[in-house]
Amino acid sequence: MSNLLNALSKLNKLYEQKKHEINQDQIKKAEGDQLKVEQSQQKQTEQLPQQQQQQQQQQQQQQLKRKRKMLILRKCAGDIWEDSTLADWPEGDYRLFCGNLGNEVSDEVLANAFRKYPSFARSRVIRDKRTMKTRGYGFVSFLNSNDYLKAFKEMNGKYVGNRPVKLSKSTWLQRSLHKKKSDGLVGKFIKPKIRKIKRVNIS
Repeated sequence: MSNLLNALSKLNKLYEQKKHEINQDQIKKAEGDQLKVEQSQQKQTEQLPQQQQQQQQQQQQQQLKRKRKMLILRKCAGDIWEDSTLADWPEGDYRLFCGNLGNEVSDEVLANAFRKYPSFARSRVIRDKRTMKTRGYGFVSFLNSNDYLKAFKEMNGKYVGNRPVKLSKSTWLQRSLHKKKSDGLVGKFIKPKIRKIKRVNIS
């Protein structure tokens, strides 16, 4: 009888031990599954901003391609030429002319001076293609008229580089030979009497 009780006690201990091991395995498996779910959710969360950025970049590239297909003519001093550099600027933007720029002012320096305005879009310092020296002026672009006016009031006469910048409304649109619509510019041009055509890339 004593031997039987001992045997039953051992069997009971083995049963409890196996039960505990099975429970531990189930807990580990459940924790592993939960960890996989959390990692998967984290990857999806990380991929979402990347996908949004890729979509925005694709949209910007498509807009740029559409604009590059649109021929942009410029007129100055009786000469008419195609200006492909204007296709790089935002459509329907608000643009300031920046004069009195020194040779030390680069595109990045000009951008840093106006980047504090939320809708700042682009800047360019015009340089001589042969000497690469600045021609003393450049342009900055804004997508919002309020930022455009605020920048004009606050930055006119402020130092950009070693000189105080002189701001004025850009007249690039008046020098371009296309009609205006209320929703922006379109690729339809007034037919001018062209005396000669030059291809010039302003950089």
